[in-house]
Amino acid sequence: MINTYEITRIKKEINDFNEENFKEYSIDIQNDIKKVVKYTFFLRSIADEENGNHYLKSMVSDLVFLIKSFKDNNYRYVHLNLRSIIEHALRFISDEPASGETRSNELWEKANKFLNANESQKLDISATKGAYKRACNYVHGNAKADMPIVSFFDETLNMKYEVNKTRSLLSNVLKVLHELVYILLAKCADLIDYVFHRKKTLLEYLINKKYVETLRSMTD
Repeated sequence: MINTYEITRIKKEINDFNEENFKEYSIDIQNDIKKVVKYTFFLRSIADEENGNHYLKSMVSDLVFLIKSFKDNNYRYVHLNLRSIIEHALRFISDEPASGETRSNELWEKANKFLNANESQKLDISATKGAYKRACNYVHGNAKADMPIVSFFDETLNMKYEVNKTRSLLSNVLKVLHELVYILLAKCADLIDYVFHRKKTLLEYLINKKYVETLRSMTD
């Protein structure tokens, strides 16, 4: 069983990270950043165990860059990294080879097949689908993103902290990560259970108690 010292150490590491990088932000935004960092710890633990799976490692890397994009107030790159996280997750659950070049529409078709095959888990990725569409619009300068090309240029040169935009984006990111964790539980429950064997208290801290309950129902 994981000892209290290890959880205390991880908590301190996350708190120190927030203090160093986000102390000028509001408490609610700091708390949401902590949640994103916790998801990063969770994914890294799985990626380290799964023989360095390319897509899991890429999700961890993208999450790190996503957090940095929030720190830099670079909202376009938040969308870019979130889109990449989603695509890597879809490739992982679809068992794509590391050199896979499946197009995004085909990835979503495979994802839907995965959802149908796991219908009993009642998986919902509506927030993920919505976030992916918005990210594509934003990254490609689509008019639906409500951000003309000139605004891209202005944002790049004058990256400013906008509290409402940051709060809204963080909320969307957390909704996506919430859904992706459930997908990962359905895809590799045994692996997650193995990685966090006798460490369920740590798992509860990194993600949420309800995930642990779901994991137990899948592995009992």
